[in-house]
Amino acid sequence: MKSEVNHKKGYYISLGIAMGIPLGIPVGLVLGNIAVGPLIGLSVGLIVGYILEKKYNADAAEQPEAPNAKGQRTALILLGIGLFVLAAFAAIYFSLK
Repeated sequence: MKSEVNHKKGYYISLGIAMGIPLGIPVGLVLGNIAVGPLIGLSVGLIVGYILEKKYNADAAEQPEAPNAKGQRTALILLGIGLFVLAAFAAIYFSLK
């Protein structure tokens, strides 16, 4: 008897990306530019994950959003922007020193 497991939407896409990036690193080494490998692996993993998502998890329902999720998302975005600006200023400071 086959038991069906319903995963959250995006499960197979994240799985494809997580497997594609490490598999792309040897490709980058072969091409002579290691930075290109993870990009190729990411692209391939995203495509494979999207195909698996459509095949096995097409009827995945969206998770209900918590009432304060929008405020938390906004706070996290502002925190990320603030940390980026702080890192940029630190980089400028240490490069001029």
